[in-house]
Amino acid sequence: MRRAPALLVTGLLLAAAAMGAPRPSDATAESAARDTERREVVAEVEGWLTGLSTLRAKFIQNDSEGAAAAGVVMLRRPGLMRFEYEPPGTLELISNGVFLVVVDHQLRQINNIPLHLTPLSVLTAEQVDLERAYEVTGTRRTERVIEITIRSREDPDAGSLRLSFSRSPLMLRQWLVTDAQGLEVRVSLFEIQRGVELERSLFNVDQDQFEDDPGSFR
Repeated sequence: MRRAPALLVTGLLLAAAAMGAPRPSDATAESAARDTERREVVAEVEGWLTGLSTLRAKFIQNDSEGAAAAGVVMLRRPGLMRFEYEPPGTLELISNGVFLVVVDHQLRQINNIPLHLTPLSVLTAEQVDLERAYEVTGTRRTERVIEITIRSREDPDAGSLRLSFSRSPLMLRQWLVTDAQGLEVRVSLFEIQRGVELERSLFNVDQDQFEDDPGSFR
């Protein structure tokens, strides 16, 4: 009989733990709700990207090492994108549909990076199918914001991209690139214009402009 109180306390603790733990049906319902929200966020983002023809905006770029830059970004789907950095920046980044061309006017150098290896391929792709082309690692939806985080299926350790949209109306406001070392580059958009006329010539690059400079490369 002396052990009865101890057994009683133990039983009460187990009962309380059982009552506080989510029931299997609750956990299943929560998982189903998260999966539904995930699919809805993916569909919203895909729909926005598919419906986008052109975009022009000012941007501010910050990285995790404290560097900051600003400029203008222009996008014409499919394939075309251009970043013009304000002084003292000396870079232009131009996507011609195949390569991201990095033009450094100070160093007088041009570098071509395959577009599909860059985060910009998400914004410029002609066919938007995020779950086929990428791994969706996270989504978030509130009354004001939706976010989606993706990474490469081919090289999941290469880093990730998080797109952030405002709602009502849905509009891309920011993206965050995290590389394999954990370094981040955040690009925030403002004064956004959709459906503006952007000439094809804006996305042309004179690949021979530094041809006589022995330090240039392609």
